[in-house]
Formats: sequence, C-alpha cells, structure tokens
Amino acid sequence: MKKLMFLLAALLVASSTPYAAEHPAAPSIADQTITVTSKTLEGLPRVKAEAKEHENPAATYEGVTLGAILERAGVPRGEKLRGPGLRAIVVITATDGYKVAFTVAETDPAFNDRLILLADKKDGKPLPEKEGPFRIVIPAEKRPARWIRNVKTIAIKTVE
Repeated sequence: MKKLMFLLAALLVASSTPYAAEHPAAPSIADQTITVTSKTLEGLPRVKAEAKEHENPAATYEGVTLGAILERAGVPRGEKLRGPGLRAIVVITATDGYKVAFTVAETDPAFNDRLILLADKKDGKPLPEKEGPFRIVIPAEKRPARWIRNVKTIAIKTVE
C-alpha cells in the first residue's frame, strides 16, 4: 500500500510541475448571455463592409465586430485564447427563436480573417424592420444562412 501511495504521489508531482510551469492556465470563459441593445454597440469601433445576399444587389453594412463585443464581455482573445477557451461557442438568437452558432476562435482575428459583423445600418440608414434593428453579416460566407436577422441575444457557452 505504501508503494502504491508513493507511486501515485511521484506521478502527480512529475506530471504536473513541468507542464504547469511551461503552460500557464488559459483564462476561463464564463457562460453569459448578452441582450443586444444599442448600448451593446456603444463605444466600440465601427466597421463597414460591402456584402451581397442571395440575388439582392450588394449593400454596405455598418456595425461592430462580434469579436469586439466578446472582448468587452471578457472573452480571452489572441494569445490568451487557448485550451478550454477553444471549446467556447457563441450562440446568436433572433426574436423569432432562430439560432446560429460560431466558435469563439472564428471571431478572433488572431485565428482568421473572417469578418463577423453585428450590423445596425445598411447603406447608411438603420436596418429595415424585417432585418433589424440588429443583424449578423458575414461577407465571406458563400451562403448567408448565418446572417441572422433581428438579433436578440448573444450567448457565450463552453462545450464539454
């Protein structure tokens, strides 16, 4: 029994000490839900992007990046996004219950160049009622299936 206890203690020390010293823990991501209002965009850098949806002519959308909203909410970004943080997802819900999901890494320019915009304007005017007041726009996606209209909430969750 003493040998077993000694062996377990030795394995614990040997396996945790070097790794912990070389790989500091990634910040955890707390599950939270953001109710989207005009204050959600307030004070964040504004971005414009031209995008085309289905057969409609191209339009200029304006708003803030989803990544900027997540950063304000305390979600790790860049070099701090690793380990458990890479299991985090963002679920966007519309007023009609439609939902779409993104990984947190998809929203981070340190991981890719994809723009995910929470827009509140189209061609310089507030979004039309059927689209807004807030809408997700992803110009680089071939299908606009995640261009969710009438955004109500942004939920940050960790997948186990």
